[in-house]
Amino acid sequence: EVLEQAMERHHPGLSADWNRYLDTSHDLTPFNMLYGAREDVDRYCAWLFPMLLEVDLDLGMRADGYAARHASFLAERLFSFYLDYERISARRLPVVQFGQKSANRFPLLHGTYDWLKRR
Repeated sequence: EVLEQAMERHHPGLSADWNRYLDTSHDLTPFNMLYGAREDVDRYCAWLFPMLLEVDLDLGMRADGYAARHASFLAERLFSFYLDYERISARRLPVVQFGQKSANRFPLLHGTYDWLKRR
């Protein structure tokens, strides 16, 4: 509800498309990582951040570390919506996670993890 209100203030009429998207799509672009032409990224940021900042101010800080990431979770879903709404063709690439948990699950990464720790 807070997001929809912010969306209507910054992009009137968009919340109907957002709700339709939520009802029909299971698409998610995780990790909030992207690259592209500066103009495209600037346009996306100008679209996203006024809404996201308003939602963040309204919801405030959360004591729970996981719940404190609400803005990140919204941004992931909003990015997927933005790609769909603007009919932007995007290539999704695999993500490799480095760290002790990854190294334990993927033995080939263990040497890489140790090398990164030394840097």
